Amino acid sequence: MKKRVDVFTLNIYGLVIFPKALGHMDEEV
Repeated sequence: MKKRVDVFTLNIYGLVIFPKALGHMDEEV
């Protein structure tokens, strides 16, 4: 169960951080 929660959290984390990282790259370029 814990492993499943970790994967779920990582997915949400990625969805939140990925756009921010792309935004930073766009700003720098």
